[in-house]
Amino acid sequence: MSTRDQVGSPGGAPSTGIDAPKGHVPFSREDQETLRSVAVWATAVGVLSIASGLVGAGISFVQEGISGVVSTTVSLAVTALLSVFLLTAAASLRKVTATDAADKLYLVDGLRKLRNYFMTTGILFIVAFSLAVLVVLFVLTCGMLR
Repeated sequence: MSTRDQVGSPGGAPSTGIDAPKGHVPFSREDQETLRSVAVWATAVGVLSIASGLVGAGISFVQEGISGVVSTTVSLAVTALLSVFLLTAAASLRKVTATDAADKLYLVDGLRKLRNYFMTTGILFIVAFSLAVLVVLFVLTCGMLR
């Protein structure tokens, strides 16, 4: 049995929680290049986000001192979480193109992690927008009461 015919990869394939075949998926060269490119860009954005978060935290600490620690910590934690989603998705997508077994599992794992990234980002945008609307309504209401 060749490597391409083997199901799964011992100890290295992520668990998807479903009993699906773990075999090789035949991607064209163009498809593999696209997956490699997505992995490279996800890695770059993940690393740059962490670096940006650390620089921002440093600037915030210098400008605000200890009073900005809570907001800086929350911001850095969110940035780290989103970056971890991207970096782990990139690692899974790289494995799709680097191995001949468990392609389906690695692809699904990478897509789930990308879904987590986009879903978390979307939720954060909705929460931030809602808070902004509430602040504007509060300010308008307080202005009308005077």
